[in-house]
Amino acid sequence: MSSSLEKTGEGPAALIANVRSLLAHDLKNPLSAAWTVTELMRELDDGTDPLVSRNIEIVQSAASRAISWIEDVALTIELETGQRTVERKATTVQRVVASALEGPFRAEDVARLTLPPPEPMAVEADPYLLSRGLHALITNGLLHGGKRGTVEVEAHRDGDGLVFQVLDQGDGVPEERRERLFLPLSSERRAQDRIGGIGLAVTRACVEVHGGSVGYEPRDSGGSLFWLRIPDPERE
Repeated sequence: MSSSLEKTGEGPAALIANVRSLLAHDLKNPLSAAWTVTELMRELDDGTDPLVSRNIEIVQSAASRAISWIEDVALTIELETGQRTVERKATTVQRVVASALEGPFRAEDVARLTLPPPEPMAVEADPYLLSRGLHALITNGLLHGGKRGTVEVEAHRDGDGLVFQVLDQGDGVPEERRERLFLPLSSERRAQDRIGGIGLAVTRACVEVHGGSVGYEPRDSGGSLFWLRIPDPERE
C-alpha cells in the first residue's frame, strides 16, 4: 500500500482529500438532487393513490438519511485527521438551532419539534461544529423517537457552560447498549445497535474538540434524553 502511494505521489493527505471529494460531489450531489425531486413530487401529489404517496415518502426518507450520513462521515474524517479545528465565535442558541435544522428535514418532521424560546442566549463556540453536533441529535430523535412523537430541543446555562438537550418519546435505549451509543462504526459496535452509529459519533467528535461532553439519560416518562455540553472558553 505504502509503495503504491509513493509511486503515484499520493500520500495519506491526498487520499483523504480524494475521499472527501468523492463523498461531497460524487455521492452527495446526486442524492441531494433526488431529495429535491421527491420534494417536488410530494407537493404535486394529490393523495389519490396512497401507494404512490408512500413510495415518495420512502425514497425521500432514504435520501435524507444517506445525505446526513455522508455529511457526518466527511466531517468525522476532517476532525479525526486534524484538518478541521475549532473556530470559536460569538453566536446565539437560536442561530445554532436554525443552522442545525437546515438540510433535508421533511415539513412534518419539523412540525414535531419543540424548540427553545426566541429569547437570545449567547454562546461562544464553533457555530458549524456545534450545529452539526446538534443536527445529529435531532435527527436521531426524529428517527428513533416514535413516528408521531414530539421531539423537544432545549438549551440552558450550566455553570460555566451551555447545555443542549434533545428529548424524544421513543422506546429508549436498553441499558446494555448505552455505553456504545457514541462510538463510531467499529468492531466494538454490534450490528443490531441501530441507535447511535456515525451520527452520534460525530456529535461526540464535534463536542469533544471544544473540550465538552455528551451523554444519554432515560426519561422517567419513557423515551430518551440526549445532551451535549460546551464549556465556556478559558480566559487568560
